[in-house]
Amino acid sequence: MDKIEVLIVGGGISGLHVALNLRNIAFTLLESEETLGGYCRTIRKNGFIWDYSGHFYHFKDSDIRQHFIDSVGSDNIIYQKKIAKVFIDNGYIDAPIQYNLRQLSPELLSQCIHDLYFSAPTNSTNSFIDHITSAYGKALCEVFLIPYNEKLYSTSLDNLDKNAMGRFFPSVDKDQIFSTLNAGSSPSEYNSSFLYPSKGSDTYINGITQDIDKSQLSTQETLLQIDINRKVAITSRREICFRRLVTTIPLNRLYSIIERQLPSCLQHASIFSYSKVLVLNLGFDLPNNNKFHWAYYPDKDICFYRIGCYDQILNQNRMSLYVEISIPGDDTRNLTQLVDFFIPKVDADLRKTGILQDHQLTDFHPLLLDPAYVHISTESISFVDELRQHLESEGISTLGRYGRWTYCSIEDNIIEAKRLAAKIMKSY
Repeated sequence: MDKIEVLIVGGGISGLHVALNLRNIAFTLLESEETLGGYCRTIRKNGFIWDYSGHFYHFKDSDIRQHFIDSVGSDNIIYQKKIAKVFIDNGYIDAPIQYNLRQLSPELLSQCIHDLYFSAPTNSTNSFIDHITSAYGKALCEVFLIPYNEKLYSTSLDNLDKNAMGRFFPSVDKDQIFSTLNAGSSPSEYNSSFLYPSKGSDTYINGITQDIDKSQLSTQETLLQIDINRKVAITSRREICFRRLVTTIPLNRLYSIIERQLPSCLQHASIFSYSKVLVLNLGFDLPNNNKFHWAYYPDKDICFYRIGCYDQILNQNRMSLYVEISIPGDDTRNLTQLVDFFIPKVDADLRKTGILQDHQLTDFHPLLLDPAYVHISTESISFVDELRQHLESEGISTLGRYGRWTYCSIEDNIIEAKRLAAKIMKSY
């Protein structure tokens, strides 16, 4: 049996940054896939560059931003000011919609302004849908906020806690919104500008791993079982005795591995509700006539909720898209079945929304992100907190977007990983 001080399970952004920041402590990092990176991976095909859906980088922390630039290489960084759109009323307006209401039809504009003016935010409800309706008013919610987010999550917003999206859901500033009706400009947002590696997101992962001892990284090795009392992990290759376990795998999967070892009060697997995302990476023969980086589609008759244009970021002369379609977490169709079902609809909807004209598809790579967006309810927040506290008492730390079963950014994950590594080192 192998013995190790710290066992890290999951070779995505979070797991790699724990490994990167551990000093003079023996660790092993396991990754079930052939390559490291988690969802931060890249596909290259006939000149097209596609990630595991759109990863555009914006950092508040100057040290993290500089580390990203150093890891990728300053000559390989593209700096962009975001251009985002919303497809509404059979046309495109600038995003975010609340700061571009002036671009709506007069009738819809009047309804949104009226309802926003008379809206009355309240803290009396935990429901996400009631929370946003009371804040933004009925019209704006019905035209965009509700249908778009229900497409994104593949669930009713009544099922989500009012803080399900945290700081990523814009707070209401009526004065600011009303001031934009004539000003013609939007206030700065957390993602108003972004960085992107010109050769794809996996160059960031490659840069990180250059500073990690490769002998401590093991790919194509899957965690199968954990004996919590004995502190033993059983993988697809071996048994590993650990002092400390750090896991970034989705919390629902970790739960299925250890459920029988948990106290009865923590046996509540139905709490783990989520959506998947079918990502269709599409390459075409002609240039893109649309000048935006990504666009949102709230219309329920359009199958995708968002598309992004790599060609507009990379300055390519052939249109290169990622198309995102939300799938309920309990949908049992496999990738092939989903692709067969959605491809004709995607083609029709891309033409209906003005993206495709005489374009012909030349290259294609589908992906299924499972999980993609977790459903954060009042009940899940309480349960996950209790579960993670119990695991921490057993020397097991869960982190990352899916390990914590939350909604957060890459930067949030890096900060958490650095803090955890510092905590571990302090315990020695």
